[in-house]
Amino acid sequence: MHAKSGLVISLVTRIATALLLVLVLALALAACSSRQASPVVLRCIDVVAGCTLQVDGQPLHIRFSETPRPLRPFDLEVAMAAESIEASFQMQDMEMGFNRYRLLSEAGKWHARIILPACIRGRSDWKLQLDVKTAAGDRRYQLRFTSG
Repeated sequence: MHAKSGLVISLVTRIATALLLVLVLALALAACSSRQASPVVLRCIDVVAGCTLQVDGQPLHIRFSETPRPLRPFDLEVAMAAESIEASFQMQDMEMGFNRYRLLSEAGKWHARIILPACIRGRSDWKLQLDVKTAAGDRRYQLRFTSG
């Protein structure tokens, strides 16, 4: 009787290991397929005044309501043809925690009220990342700016 239970335990262990391996591989493949190509880097000298750029043959206008400061709300406005837009903020080589914003569409423009996280090192070099979903596909844009 002990030999049979040993075989059952061995078989269950092997099946569980195989299922775990399949799960890990599926998650790895999903992570690889969800990665997007390198972002299109946008250049804007004064994001408070706003900039109109041509990206992928389409106009994109981006503007901040005021000079961004950590822990102080400001408005982000983006005008472009899109199905949805999300924004996040990071620093070069430094994760700034989860701060992802879904922009809301209103009268052909996309808006969000943003609060930048505070950097404990006092840095002010930011990267705005826009993830844009359009009928032509998903696009990722990146804009560097400095906070006040």
